[in-house]
Amino acid sequence: MTDTWARRSGLGAGSWLSVLAVAASGCGEGSANAACGAWQARQADVCVARRWVLPDSGDGVYAGDLRHVRVAVSGFGQTVAAWVVSEPSGGRVEVAENPGLPGRPPTLHSPSEGLIGNATQVTLAAGPSGEAIVAWKADVGDGASLFRSERDADGRWRDPASDADTFSFAPTAYEPVAAYAPAGELLLVWNQWTDTGYGVAVASKRPGGHWAAPAGPGAVRSRRVFHSNAPTPAWNRRGDAILAWYQSDGEALLAWVSERPVGASEFAVPGPSDALSPRETAVDSHPFSNPRPALSDDGDAVVVWTQEDGDGGAVVMLATRAAGAPWVRPKSLADAISAPGATARCVQPAFTPSGALILVWYDDAVGMSRVVAARRSPAGAWDVPGSSPELLSTPGREAVSPALAVGLGGGVLVVWSERVDGAWTVMARRGDARSWGRIERLSPPGGDAVQPTVAIGSGRDVAIVGWRQGGATDASFFAALVP
Repeated sequence: MTDTWARRSGLGAGSWLSVLAVAASGCGEGSANAACGAWQARQADVCVARRWVLPDSGDGVYAGDLRHVRVAVSGFGQTVAAWVVSEPSGGRVEVAENPGLPGRPPTLHSPSEGLIGNATQVTLAAGPSGEAIVAWKADVGDGASLFRSERDADGRWRDPASDADTFSFAPTAYEPVAAYAPAGELLLVWNQWTDTGYGVAVASKRPGGHWAAPAGPGAVRSRRVFHSNAPTPAWNRRGDAILAWYQSDGEALLAWVSERPVGASEFAVPGPSDALSPRETAVDSHPFSNPRPALSDDGDAVVVWTQEDGDGGAVVMLATRAAGAPWVRPKSLADAISAPGATARCVQPAFTPSGALILVWYDDAVGMSRVVAARRSPAGAWDVPGSSPELLSTPGREAVSPALAVGLGGGVLVVWSERVDGAWTVMARRGDARSWGRIERLSPPGGDAVQPTVAIGSGRDVAIVGWRQGGATDASFFAALVP
């Protein structure tokens, strides 16, 4: 931990060492190797496991109709969270700085204050030097506009001053998603209405520069036909970027991809024959995590999605591209990587720094929902294939809504909601490119803890998990932290 991180986060060196402990679960605790492993830290001459800072039942932030929880961590380890509060006058965006720090309540502010419109669909990202962005959709009449608030490296937020400060085009835009590259460039993507339907719009901002925005509503990176959905970006450390979304071209909903190699000025527009998914059925229009891209530091790429199987279920599909090579697409549903006969949802990919590929999702293959994972080695062999994935959640318990993150230090973290004694509870497993640790409970007693979200910092591997906990219309934000 650097002095800068301690100063900016508010967690001093003494507090940092107090939350390190030798845990009961493997990871080579107490070893004196020159380099510590994932989820370890050096204390004097010994590698010790990094322990969770967990919330108590009274540590929730805000009580009300709270939705759309998001979390992020900057390269300095500063944590930030955002959510939408539904009120009679409409939804508003709430931002919390430094959530999860022990003994310190987060600093709150509402960047949508004073704007008209019902705020929803919030996105959040944090950069390597302490920057952050929160963006959201605001419904006004029959249309919708997108707004953003930015934090600079010195911690100053710049909120929209008026309803004219939208970055989208009339009449409607939706589903904003923001992502920082490890080097600091920022991407903001969304669905923008054009005269031919909705298309994927892209704005970018390099460190210290200004926004490069679309020239108009028609300057989209998807084919100008029907409606784009769920655009999601991914970066690697050398600066390659990729976008994935799903969209019909007149037949079934299809998975699409657009790439911007390092040094290129803009994303390529896919051609009519460039869809990734087979056309025999539609891409599953599940509202979470579909489709999702990932990039390795060597330039390998994947896009994963779930696709209707024609029999009421959904299977996991995977398209791959080795660095500099063409995409390898599934030719039919027979190329699904998950076992047939079950409904798979919420599939998410991530590469480890070594090049291993981790996939997580939930399915109902055993008669109830469970969270599972597949693993491909850096050499390209499936150590754990998707047809017989590894069970991550507790056997015999219903589990849904996984979220996955991988740190630059090699730490892998997946969280999910699991039903324990009649209540949804947030669980986690930490691991690395080779194996998973034990199941750890993160949420305290008291109401359902649902839809957890996770982030790991772009500098050291500080991790935060955030979730909504309480009743249907009376809930609070909770966070757990691995400093």
